[in-house]
Amino acid sequence: MVIKVIVRRTGSSRKAVRRALASDLRPSYERRARGSVVDGLEPAARELLRATPTVRATEIAERIDWRHGLTVLKVRVRELRPCYLPDRYRARSTTGASGAV
Repeated sequence: MVIKVIVRRTGSSRKAVRRALASDLRPSYERRARGSVVDGLEPAARELLRATPTVRATEIAERIDWRHGLTVLKVRVRELRPCYLPDRYRARSTTGASGAV
């Protein structure tokens, strides 16, 4: 197929089509991984969990002056909490596929 036709069908530039044809790899879009908004305040959240492992995520949000969406913080707290819970809570929080402890 002629490059001109490929450009017309895909809407890409001629340079992009030529690069893709010259490359051995399939063209793909990759972007740099960015951190989460939680990353900067995670040490403060960890400190609160260390002091009180059962503290609610909403209370952590109030104490660290969280100004973003609460779901992102809740997910991170859910990931961090098992590290700070005593053994008696850990056994209850992990379940198998059948739901039995």
